[in-house]
Amino acid sequence: ESSIPNLHRLCDIWKNGIHWLDTRGVETVVELADNSQCVVLLMSCKQGLERNMLERRKEVISEILSLQKLICCRLEVEEFVIDPDDLEYPIIKPSERTLYNMKLISSCIIHQEPCVLDSKGHKHRLVQELLPFEPSDNIYSSGGRRVSVFAGRDPEILSEPTALGTEINNIL
Repeated sequence: ESSIPNLHRLCDIWKNGIHWLDTRGVETVVELADNSQCVVLLMSCKQGLERNMLERRKEVISEILSLQKLICCRLEVEEFVIDPDDLEYPIIKPSERTLYNMKLISSCIIHQEPCVLDSKGHKHRLVQELLPFEPSDNIYSSGGRRVSVFAGRDPEILSEPTALGTEINNIL
C-alpha cells in the first residue's frame, strides 16, 4: 500500500496553465497570460464554501510569489483585482481589462475609504464589491505582509470565476 495519500482531485494541465477542483469544493485555474507576462488566478466555489476559497487562494498566491522570488527575483510584481463586470474567460490580455491595484485597495481599507479608482483612473468601485467575501483585516499588499487578493461574483456560479491578475513586468 502506498504511503502517498490519495488526494481525490480532478485536474487538467495545458501548456500555459492548470485547473483543478479540490476536495473542499474550490475550483482553481492558474494560467500564464499576455505573452507570459501575467499570472492569472481564477477561483470559484459554491455558496457557503467561501472560507475554503479564501484559504486556498492565500495558499496559491503565496506559492506563486515564492516561485517568482526563487526563479526570477529581479522582476517587478504588481497585484491587481479584475473588475467583476469585466470578467470573461479566457483572460488573454489582463491589461486590457478594468483593473484595481491591490496597493490602492489596501490604502482605501486602511484609510476607511469605501471606493477605489481603477488603474486607468476612469472608474470608481466599492471595495466591498471587489472583495465581497474578504474580511477587511485580511487584505494587504504582498510587500512583506499577508497576501490576499480577491474579486468575486456570485459564488454559486462556477462558470463565472473570480480573478487575480499578477502582472510581471520587465521580463529579462
